[in-house]
Formats: sequence, structure tokens, C-alpha cells
Amino acid sequence: MNNFNLFVLVNIFITAKLFIVIGQFNMSIYRKMPSLYQFDDYDHCLQSDNAISNIRGTYCVVYAEIVEDETSSLWNEIAKFSADNRHHFRHDRLFFGVCLERCKQLLQTGVKFSQQKVGKNNTIHDTELIEYYFNVHKRETDNRILYGELVSHCINYDFHKNFGLGLRTSIEYCEEANVSLEYDSLDVAVYVILAIIALTSIFSTIYDYRLKTKQTLSSQNNGFYKVPLESAEQQLWVSYSICRNFYQIHDLLESQRQTSKDLRFFDGLRVIGVFLVLFAHSLILFMAIQVENPEFYETFFYRPETAIIENGAAIIQIFFVMSGFLLYVNFNERNFVTTNTSIVDCIITYFKIFFHRYLRLLPSLIMLVLFNSTILVRLQNGPFWRHYVEAERVFCRELWWQNLLFVNNYLLKESCSHQTWYLAADMQLFELFLIILIIINKFPKLRLIIYSILLVLSFSVTGFITYFLKLKPIYHTNPENYRYMFFRNAETFFKAYTPFYTNIGGYFFGIISAEFYLKFRNKSKQYCGLLKYELSWWLIFPIAFGLLFAGAFVMSFEIHEPSIWIALFANLYRNMWALICCTAILGMCLKLGWIAYEFCSLPFLRILSKLSYQAFLWHLVVLRLIGGFYRQPIYINRFYLICQIIVAFVMTQIVAFVFALFLEYPIASIIKYLLPYYKDERKQSKRDVHDLNQVVVT
Repeated sequence: MNNFNLFVLVNIFITAKLFIVIGQFNMSIYRKMPSLYQFDDYDHCLQSDNAISNIRGTYCVVYAEIVEDETSSLWNEIAKFSADNRHHFRHDRLFFGVCLERCKQLLQTGVKFSQQKVGKNNTIHDTELIEYYFNVHKRETDNRILYGELVSHCINYDFHKNFGLGLRTSIEYCEEANVSLEYDSLDVAVYVILAIIALTSIFSTIYDYRLKTKQTLSSQNNGFYKVPLESAEQQLWVSYSICRNFYQIHDLLESQRQTSKDLRFFDGLRVIGVFLVLFAHSLILFMAIQVENPEFYETFFYRPETAIIENGAAIIQIFFVMSGFLLYVNFNERNFVTTNTSIVDCIITYFKIFFHRYLRLLPSLIMLVLFNSTILVRLQNGPFWRHYVEAERVFCRELWWQNLLFVNNYLLKESCSHQTWYLAADMQLFELFLIILIIINKFPKLRLIIYSILLVLSFSVTGFITYFLKLKPIYHTNPENYRYMFFRNAETFFKAYTPFYTNIGGYFFGIISAEFYLKFRNKSKQYCGLLKYELSWWLIFPIAFGLLFAGAFVMSFEIHEPSIWIALFANLYRNMWALICCTAILGMCLKLGWIAYEFCSLPFLRILSKLSYQAFLWHLVVLRLIGGFYRQPIYINRFYLICQIIVAFVMTQIVAFVFALFLEYPIASIIKYLLPYYKDERKQSKRDVHDLNQVVVT
């Protein structure tokens, strides 16, 4: 064991030293390069009223490429620095915020523009990006025709004067003073839906309050809202009761079921998982806003601690492991299928369970799509606001069906709400393993064969895809991946990260872990508190860190694809993370982990866990609101990012609470009293409701 720990430490040290040495570059030359973002005063431009100019106050965001000039030493430095797109931004690709009034005044001064300064060919070379912008900003066609030449001359004059280089330019979009986005039928429909939800909540709350006043005097307290009503019809009427749903979210009473007690640490794992997702997405989205010091990110990608973030993307496997684990436990405890169940009943059981899950996830997802389609774009303004959110508005209107059918994990390049790829992959894995559980419970003799096939697939699919598609073993984001709010040049992510079949291992190992849990859950006293088992459980952390830096070490080499070794490492890396997650979960099932177990079992995390689905859905909306309103490039440092992440997490929980209170829990209550999935629970609830009322009141 000591030798292994020594290996991990040496690996970390060598990788850290390698990153630090490589990550140094000449700042004196760096300062001579043009800024990535140069913006005129946005508010002053749109508030100005100049009668001399026939151009209404107009502000345009412009994408520009520096024209190649090998005779220029500055251009050669820019080209050399930008060639390392794994760690650096493309400094030959710039964004400008241009006030047309200033350009108009510049022309009126009689400044002469030479075509040689502008460049003979003013066509953007990155045609894929320009086509994307044309597709997103459809209402900008007239502005590009009217102002394209004016903007090009204006920017080139200043740029050539300062740097001696020319630019190819293209208008992304323009904002005009006192001109706002018109409301259409979809906008109206969304506001009507929100009004209906609000009114329904008010009337349901009033009805619930009246039921409370009809109780005996001793029962007229808030405990009334904590227990289900005897009548299913009354329960439906109070589904939108704000008080009842509030107490349901804040209910800290522990269930008496053994499984619920054993797995209460899942609450902490969900909250930690959502925080890590928000943390990673915060870094990615803040790389896309206008920054004054891009060198912060460029040096950040060389730092050894960055390996934890870059190579830790596979931590998403913990969600697949948890999903597989809970599916197996719930399926077997409810005893849905036995060897005596008919084929027809097996099919009916499949659809009952599937539609229960689908209908639980769908309403909140629909609300997110509708919100991004209509309201989001109106919540902020600023020079880069539409750059940040316009794609969400367009794609959520045009490609909403991808999200609602849970297939957007295969169509991410132009997609609404990119983060929901996980919901699609998880839904597809849920369907697959639900069928598998039905089969192995109906035909137990097939269990070993099916598990053997799944094990082979878990350790082969990712490797085959990595080898034949010439992919990297681990997905690494880079500064340019999301800078244009256009997710591209990420084939490893698209092909080997988001499809359900590359994540079979996580779900399958979760199923196996659940089997072990159900077998050994009554033996936790034999392991809990014993030093050798506690220390063995804590070894997962140095192993995990060693795996992170092993990934960084492998990715630091330039290996030509396809490579059989890279394919094998890709297979091993993903599944090692899944196995680490399984080990952590099984250990906590046996109450190992000491302070980690106690923390994950804290009661307040149960509240945040109930908000985790909404937090996952809405965290990118919050991040866009936080980062999209800046008028000028901002200075980034670690303290600023940490503060922004904390603010984003808190705001996300607030937003999640609102949507859980007014949408998720009311609809879940309606589903519970309508779907046959909960038929037995409704009968049990009616039998126990009197006793439960007595317990809560006393």
C-alpha cells in the first residue's frame, strides 16, 4: 500500500512540474497583442440623440478575424500563440462592440480608408461560425446589409492605426435604441400558463386553508399540511397548495423504511454532484463572457489543479451509478415482476414505470424550454447579452422536440439547454435496464448471460468508439470550445461522452452495487467502526486523485490516433470512475466513511436534495443572468470566480425552490393520485392516514 501511495505522489509531482514549466509564456509580448474584446460604451450609445446623424442610436456586436500578414512580427506572434488552442484563446479572432454614431462621426471627419488596410478579401474564413450566427440571429439580415461596410471601415481604421493589421468583419447582431423584441403568440401563451399556475396555487391554498379550519380546534395547526388527506379528490384539489408543498419540501421526518434510513446519504451525494456540475459550468460560461485578462484562463489551463477539473468530468458517472442503484432497489422492493408474471403483465409493468418517470420529468423540462424560448432574453440587456442567450431562444423554439423526446444527447451542436443531455442519456439507460430487470426477474436463468454481455459492453464500447473515430481518451474543454456560445470541436464529448451506450458501465455497476447492498444491508454492524474497513474506504480518495493525474499525464502526450493503448485507457478510465463511485456508495451503505457519511446524512441536505432536479435544470439560466449583463470586459481572478460560484449556487437553490413549490411538487402530487403506479400506496395511505394524523398533531 505504501508503494502505491508513493506512486500516486510521484505521479502528481511530475505532472505538476510539467504543467508549471510548460505554462510559462512571455507577458511582454502578450501585452502587445490586441485585446480579445473591445467595446464602446453601450448605454451611452443607445441613449445618445444626435440630430445630425440619420442613424438611430445603434450598437453592433461584431466578430472579426485578423488578416494574415507574415511580414508583421506582431502577426507572427499572434499566430504562434493561437496555434496552441488546447490552452490558449485564438487571439486572431476578436469581438468588437461598435457604436454606429461614433463610426458615422469618424466618416464625417473626412478620414480616407485604403482598401489595402481593410484587406482585399473581407470574407470571414470561419464559415461554420458565420452560418451558425446567421442561423441564430435571423432578424439581423437587414442590419448586416445596411451597416456591414460602415462597421468594417470603422473598426479597420482604428485597428490598423493601433496594430498595423487588417480585419475581416461580420456583424453578429445590432441593438437599436427604443426598439424591443416584439411579443408573439408563444410569449403570450407562456405568460398565460404562468398566470394559470399562480391562480391555481392561490385557490388551492385557500381551499386547503378552509379544510384546515374545519378540523377540530386541536388539529388547526400547521401539522395539518404535513399529512395527506383521506379523500383522493380533496388531495387533488390541494395539489397546488403552497403551504402543503412548502412543508413537503421542508419535511425532515425520517421514513421508517430500512431502505430510506440506509440511503439517506444519497441526499448529500446529490447536492454535492449538482454543486460540482454548477462549478464546472461556471468556469465554462465565464470563459465565454468578455474578459479583460484572458491570460488568467490561459495560465489556468496549465496549472496542476486544473487536472482535477479537466479530468474529473467522468465524475458524472456517480449520477448513473445512483440511478442504476435506485432503479434496482425500488424495482425489487416493489416486487413488480416474478417468474409467475405473464408476458402481457410484464409489458404493462414496463409502460407503467416508464410513463411514471417520463411524466415526472417532463413538466419541469417543458417549463425550462418555454422559459428559455420567451422570457430569458427579456431579463437582461447589455452588449453581449444576446450573444449569451439568443441561441437558447431560437433553438428552444425550433428544436424543442429533441428535449421532450429525450434524444438531444445526440444532437448537441445546435440544441436547447445543453445540460439536459444527461437527462436524455439517463432516460435511455433507464429504459434499457428496466427491460433487463423485467427479463431477469421473469427468467432468472438468463441473469448470468445478460450480466456477462453487459460487462463486455461496459469494457469495450467506449474503447471501440475511441479507436475507430480517432477520439481522445478523455474529454478536455479548451478556451475556444464555448467562447462563441457555439459548442463545437468537441468530438470526444459528442461521440464518447453523451451517448447512453458509452455510459452503460456506470448504470450496470450501480445495479450490481444494489444487489450487494440488498444482500449485506443487515450486516453493517460487522463493518461499521472497525479501523481496517474505515481506512480501506478512505483509500478511494488517493486512488481517485491518482486517477485524475494519470489522466492528465496521458493527455499531456501527443499520441496519434487511432491508438489501441488510448482506446484501452479510455475504457479503463471511465469504468474506474464508476467503480470508485460504487465503492463509495457501498461503503456508506455499511455506514463507513465517518465524517463524510455524517455530512452526507445531514438533515438540511435532504431539503437541497429535493431541489436537486430543479437546480440541475435552472443553474445555466442563473449563470447566464449573472454573467450576461456586463458592459465592458471584466477582470477575472480566483476570488471573483469563487464568489460568483457561491452566488450562483445560492440563487440556483432559490430558483429551484420556486419551481419545485409551484410546479414539480404539485404535478408530482397529481401524478401520484392518478397513475396506477401508486395504486397500492394510495390504499396504504388511506389505511394509515388516521394514525399519521394523530402522530403529527401530538
